[in-house]
Order: sequence, then C-alpha cells, then structure tokens
Amino acid sequence: MAKPKTHTIVLTRQSAKYLATAALSGMSTDDITPVICAAHIKASGDELQMLVTDRFRAHSAKIGLAAKTTEHEVLIPRDAMLWLNKNIAHFGRYTADFNRIVITSTDERALTISVCISEETDAPSVAWKGEATKGKFPSMADLIAKARDAADGTPEIVKLDFLAKARSLSRGLESPLIRFTASDNSNKPGAIYLRFPSQGDIYAEAIIQPQISAR
Repeated sequence: MAKPKTHTIVLTRQSAKYLATAALSGMSTDDITPVICAAHIKASGDELQMLVTDRFRAHSAKIGLAAKTTEHEVLIPRDAMLWLNKNIAHFGRYTADFNRIVITSTDERALTISVCISEETDAPSVAWKGEATKGKFPSMADLIAKARDAADGTPEIVKLDFLAKARSLSRGLESPLIRFTASDNSNKPGAIYLRFPSQGDIYAEAIIQPQISAR
C-alpha cells in the first residue's frame, strides 16, 4: 500500500495569526454543515489562498509562506483554527526569526498544526492533531470574482456586524474599497464587495449578502 502523500505549510507567527483571525471572522459556526465550519486552504509555491463562508458572506485572503510547498488543498476545521488563535500567542516571541507555525496534512486527511519556537523543525512546543474536514467546499471564489467584476449597484441594507468582522482582513492601516454591486436577478440585491489593496496588489477580498428590505 502506497504511503499517504504529506504536504507542509510553513508560516511566520504573524502570518499565522492573520490567517486564524481572518478565517474565524467569516466561517460558519453551524455544525450541521461541517464543510463551511472550516477554512478552505489552497497552497502552492510560496503562497496560500484562504477562503471561508457562512453562506451570507465570504472572506478570502492571500498569505505568503515562509517556505515553498507542493500544490495542495486542505480544509482546516474551526476547532483547529480556534486552537491556533489561542495558542500562537502563548509560546515564544513574535519577533524571533525562527518562530513559525507548521501545518502538515496528508491525502488521508491527517492534520497537524505545530507552534514551533525552537530552531529544530521537528520539535514543536505545542501541537494540535486531528483530521481535516471532509467534503467539497462551495465555489465562493467564483462569487467573489463575479462581484469583483460586476457593475455598480444601488446601496442596500447591510449588517454592521458583518462589516466590523471583515475588518480582520486588514493587515494594518489599509482601508478597504467598498462597492455595492448590481445583481442579474431583479428580485435579489447584488453582493456588497470589499477589496483590501496594498501597493496595488489585492491581498484580501470579501462579499456580503445584503439584507432584503421592503421597497
């Protein structure tokens, strides 16, 4: 029997904190649908793309990696992200060059997240071990792309809580561009689109489905 293929993602502590914060702010807490209670990670080369949704909105972000990786996808469950968000700040110093987070997954869904503060890659200070979420993640990336290219629409009602949580996608002082987009369905408003740029590059995006108001 062939040995399961192993994939490794290496992040700086700062990038891992951004990943956990951005993912938790937009993923579902509805355990009836486990696949959207997870962060969809698509990694290749020196970058990963994170995507989360709770059906009413979606958050997406590009994050640079500290080491190159093979092309792969993994669904990291909410409890693993909660663990990472909690434990990343309790070990070592953010400023140490060798501090890092290592996310290891296999084709058979085995998943390990290690907080490493030593220079030895095989000596994590603390680790989460479990299984990656199983299932097909919805094609929210297509909806974000559609909103990105949509014509401008009229303002709609939006939950302030959704806008506040989208702030977690910001890496610092950058302010997002916010657009109300037109819909191709006359009975449904277009998505509210947020774009977070830095030096001309879009590093994060979000869409929010507005509340339908009586007209």
